[in-house]
Amino acid sequence: MRDARTTAALLSAAVAVAIAATWLTPAVRGAPRDASGPLAVRAALGSTRVAVGDGEAHMVVTVRAPERAERRRPPLHLAIVIDRSGSMAGDKLAQAKRAARQLVERLDERDRVAVVAYGSQPALLTPAEPATPRHVAAALAAIDRLVDDGGTNLSGGLVTGRDELLPWRSATAVSRVVLISDGLANEGITAPDELAQLARSTAERGVSITTVGVGLDFDEQTMTAIAVAGAGHYYFAEHADALADIFDAELARVGETVATDVRVAITPAPGVDVVDAYGYDIARDGRTARIAIADVHAGETRKVVVRLRVRADRPGHVDVAAVRVAYRAVSDGHSRTADASATAIATADPRDILDHADRDAMLLIERARTAAALRDATDRYSRGDREGALDVLRARKAEVKQIAKSLAFKELDKDVAAATDEAAAEFSRGSDRFGASGARAKKRIRKRAYDLTY
Repeated sequence: MRDARTTAALLSAAVAVAIAATWLTPAVRGAPRDASGPLAVRAALGSTRVAVGDGEAHMVVTVRAPERAERRRPPLHLAIVIDRSGSMAGDKLAQAKRAARQLVERLDERDRVAVVAYGSQPALLTPAEPATPRHVAAALAAIDRLVDDGGTNLSGGLVTGRDELLPWRSATAVSRVVLISDGLANEGITAPDELAQLARSTAERGVSITTVGVGLDFDEQTMTAIAVAGAGHYYFAEHADALADIFDAELARVGETVATDVRVAITPAPGVDVVDAYGYDIARDGRTARIAIADVHAGETRKVVVRLRVRADRPGHVDVAAVRVAYRAVSDGHSRTADASATAIATADPRDILDHADRDAMLLIERARTAAALRDATDRYSRGDREGALDVLRARKAEVKQIAKSLAFKELDKDVAAATDEAAAEFSRGSDRFGASGARAKKRIRKRAYDLTY
């Protein structure tokens, strides 16, 4: 007979499962599609059964773009914003300049490019103009003249790059700031929440932000928050010679953009509340939860995992939530929406909930929950509680192992164990949280959490 505590844990986990692994399963039953646009949106609860009473569940919304039949990329409006503070002296700045040159050289006259540098003060080196041979030559010359100087006015560089792109926003182009820094913001806006709000307002005006942290001295939590709020991407380059590959990857992703200005609106049914979303900020509009996500690229699936409170008074059908995704299709500049909904059947039988779990969905939801555990562990480690951080990782690994055993799902155990074991090894090696090993551990684990979440 199953131990009562084990049954309760498995029940909670099963209710938390979400069905939406669109890259793992070719189709989901009843999955609605937007026939007029390029995105397919799906929303569902984990087990198709939920418990009678007042409990928790998770819902996953996935937004998928098809492979692009036409390979012509959209025009790119880029502002390359380079930290030239004193800490960038030497190889860091040399490699950043080399990577920026390569990025500029890959643009053509459909594109616009601006180059901004910032130390204590931001400086516009070249304005956002079409990437003609003449302007490209001017941008390359400006990059070559860069020298290190001053503090880290990250917000000043961000605002200068944003303001260069705003006048040129186009419904059929992608506007992106690529922000590079190796240090803590110590001039201009320095509060992490204010920097994230600046990034959020920038994205709301049609300019997304990608951040690149270089070395081991930058604030990885702030740089991640800027990228998420700015609807862009976050990269970590421990060594500056990796910048060229990162810039290549970012340009490739931007060039494959299918939809931008993507907003997910979740309206819960009566008796249901949206509690939070893993890794995202929620803007509340009455009972509707609104979440901005990054641009969606060809062949890519983005996911949003939300935690719900569900009250089911009796067995039977339960409406859970309606979902609307609004976005701008880069192919023609038109605004579109796609709708989905989630329903379930309430049951008093715990085994019924387990029997209707979905393995592909388990993998998605447990990755999101593991990412949250990695962030929690990193916060504890940063405060000097290394044993507490390791305890969080051990508990997460044990919980998933029990879920995987119940469902005979070895792949789930293996997938999550890889993430928690990697983090535990990093924290064990990084015994000095103030030293290089500790900084490296924090940055690697936060990057792992970022990759698992988005």
